[in-house]
This record gives sequence, structure tokens and C-alpha cells, in this order.
Amino acid sequence: MAGLSITDDPRDIRDILPDALTDCGTAIPDSDSAAAQLAFTHLARLHTDRQAAERWILDKVSEIITRSGYADSVLGLPLGGLYGLDDEWAAGWGRTEQELKARIREACAAQLSSNRM
Repeated sequence: MAGLSITDDPRDIRDILPDALTDCGTAIPDSDSAAAQLAFTHLARLHTDRQAAERWILDKVSEIITRSGYADSVLGLPLGGLYGLDDEWAAGWGRTEQELKARIREACAAQLSSNRM
């Protein structure tokens, strides 16, 4: 990939990307669930390391769920279980902000635990 430039055809870049990632010891996730698992685990680590607030985590989780087409395999992940909390938070109905934050912290902990199994 190092020999390619911005003027090269994007299809050429896409074609060699899997091999380039393999050379780096990384692979493209093979499913929505695998990609979401990686992204959710990264988000959970950011939160645990105090680099991201609960509301930001919830926004990113909602984006990932939407992009997956609301796949059951993504919704079934610990952070996927937060689906719908963004509406609850934004509308101000249901749980308090502190309760919602606690739910997000719990989901982050569960996401990290599920990755260790």
C-alpha cells in the first residue's frame, strides 16, 4: 500500500487492503457481529480508561447498531443491549440520567468480560 497514492484507483486500494492488514497482523472482521464486537470492546475500554463519557459511548453504540441494520447478532452483544437508551436519555422519560449512566457502565463492564471468555 505504501506505493499507492491518492490519485490511484480506490478499487486498487480496496483490493490490496486485506493482504496489507494481514501483513500487519490484523484482519477485516468477517461479519457485522465481529466488527461490532471489536468496536464495542474498544468503546468499553475507552470508557473504563476514562477517555469517553457515558453519553458519548451511547451515541457511538447507537451509530454502530444503526449501521448494522439492527442486526440481532449486534443487539445481542452487551453494549448492543443499550439499544433505545439514547431515545430515553434525549426525551427525558424513564430513568434518571444517573441511572442511565450506571446502565452504560454496567454494559461496558459486561462487554469487557464477554471478551475475556
